[in-house]
Amino acid sequence: MRVLVLGHNGLLGSELFEQLEQSGYTALHPNRQLFNAEDCSVEKLNHYFTYTTPDIVVNCIAMTDVDGCEQQEDKAAVLNGIFPYQLAKVTEYHNVPLIHLSTDYVFGTSPSSIRQTHLFTENDFVDPLNVYGETKLAGEENVRDTAFKHYILRTSWLFANSPIRKTWMQLCLEKDWEEKVPETYKTTFGTPTYVPNLAHGIVQIINSHNKFRSDWQQPLTYGTYHMANYTEKPWTKMQALRAASEALKDASWCKHTYKNKTSLVAAARGLQTQPQILAKRPINSALSTEKIISHGIVIGSTESAITRFVGSITK
Repeated sequence: MRVLVLGHNGLLGSELFEQLEQSGYTALHPNRQLFNAEDCSVEKLNHYFTYTTPDIVVNCIAMTDVDGCEQQEDKAAVLNGIFPYQLAKVTEYHNVPLIHLSTDYVFGTSPSSIRQTHLFTENDFVDPLNVYGETKLAGEENVRDTAFKHYILRTSWLFANSPIRKTWMQLCLEKDWEEKVPETYKTTFGTPTYVPNLAHGIVQIINSHNKFRSDWQQPLTYGTYHMANYTEKPWTKMQALRAASEALKDASWCKHTYKNKTSLVAAARGLQTQPQILAKRPINSALSTEKIISHGIVIGSTESAITRFVGSITK
């Protein structure tokens, strides 16, 4: 099968591309010099699809800088809302399934968003608080209304030990890191998601379309799903950081040194300067993953994800 990954050089896209190749798929990506999502059109996409003939498409392209979206609303609208519509129109024309990544930030102001114990289901009311959430919701609606063969995957709080982009979890590698934690890390609740786990979940969906994978009798039903590490309660980033920090202490006691410790700590220093918070954050946007688990796709718990993250540093 030929799988087109849009956004292949990003945090999730790069991991997904690697896992697809390891799983025996032909992973495709567009030449950045010829393909620009900010200046795209249905005609350009149609030409590209005719040339590459993908069997399935995964869209990881998005403007994910939540505060940056407040400053560049037009760019956010194009990448998060208009481009998914163009893509959905072309995948529908070519009868190709589309996997589109979305976010927990489509939730925001409902009474459930204030309750610190609530896990949002796919049927809960959507009410974004910021430009990022609004434009991502517009992208969801465009995909849902345009392409029958679609999967909208809402995920949350991605982290990884990745050379592509430094993530919030790497703050725990810093000396005196608790003094550098932004206030929102302590006061907002969500679902930490380990990027390799998320990529594996997407590969499982693609496997369901592969007639040579005998463990799937038919493709996963099209629709909207929450895909994040499983949890029975919402987390704060502070709680996740503390869990990782404690695990790192235990690992270093056994191993004496972290893998590439010096370079990792140097890279994490980029997180010391706290950015200006421009966008409102929901108090709680944690995701329930019961629906996709009931369909046989499991990517692991939050606790196991933190353990894997620590293992990627200390092994």
